[in-house]
Amino acid sequence: MRRRSGVGRPPVWCSQACRRAAALERSTSAEAVKVVEIVRERPPSLDQAAAMVLASPKASENVLKGLAAAAEAGKIPDHSRERLASAAHHAATWLGTAQPRLFR
Repeated sequence: MRRRSGVGRPPVWCSQACRRAAALERSTSAEAVKVVEIVRERPPSLDQAAAMVLASPKASENVLKGLAAAAEAGKIPDHSRERLASAAHHAATWLGTAQPRLFR
């Protein structure tokens, strides 16, 4: 701080910049603060997603219909076809109908 003559009130701030900074600090601390909380959830794992689908007969039906539609449209990647066909055949066998039926 600068030295002043002994007349008048001594300065509170060392410079005009410090005075402005203090005023800005006071004004921002007096304003209402909005708190924004961001909740981030992890998507379910593949096992969790499968369990969720299997818990709902309608969701299971939708997945099977989607698989059939994708196969019919030729949208199943070549590297997945045999594995998916085998899984679908096993599911049909365990469900009691080894012969596939068309459904929509």
